[in-house]
Amino acid sequence: MARSSKPETKASAQTIVAEFGRTVSQKRGLGGAEEDQLRGPLEILLRKLGTFIGVEAVPYGEVRLGSLRARPDYAVNIGHVRVGYVELKKPGKGVPGAAEWRPGRGDQEQWTKLCSLPNVIYTDGVTWAQYSYGERISPIVRLANTVSDLRRPSAPGVDDLVGVLRRFLLWEPESPRTLSSLVRILGGCAAC
Repeated sequence: MARSSKPETKASAQTIVAEFGRTVSQKRGLGGAEEDQLRGPLEILLRKLGTFIGVEAVPYGEVRLGSLRARPDYAVNIGHVRVGYVELKKPGKGVPGAAEWRPGRGDQEQWTKLCSLPNVIYTDGVTWAQYSYGERISPIVRLANTVSDLRRPSAPGVDDLVGVLRRFLLWEPESPRTLSSLVRILGGCAAC
């Protein structure tokens, strides 16, 4: 894995996330699709928090997964190794399992497809969670109550986000240990 040569200080995680919040807040309401206003700031956030964690994260957009007929918003590499995917939703949409998550038909179809993947982050910028084969494997992290509040993210939320992103960015595939695990992996997640 590509390790970053100069990790930042612990105090800077709060600064990195607050900078993300300021940038998102500045862009909102200026026109364009709400989800799209998160894209640039999200890429910077993933790169900077990757450096904070000690790896060089490289997010790149709209990667087609032909076998799933899906296109997550981002794939993320560490070095030349793809470690997972990030699905971005417009602010306020929430993530699967959150109280505010009310997927439309298209979002539900996409979620069902992404349930076949072992390492996925869903986020609307405010709310974050990590999933493996459709099961949430992290707490649902809320950085703030609203997008406007992202300028001042909660310290516990930032700590939780760093933990989620550490697990996401340092992910390594796990061999199935039972026949049912292998069937679930090969067949996708029927529960999604």
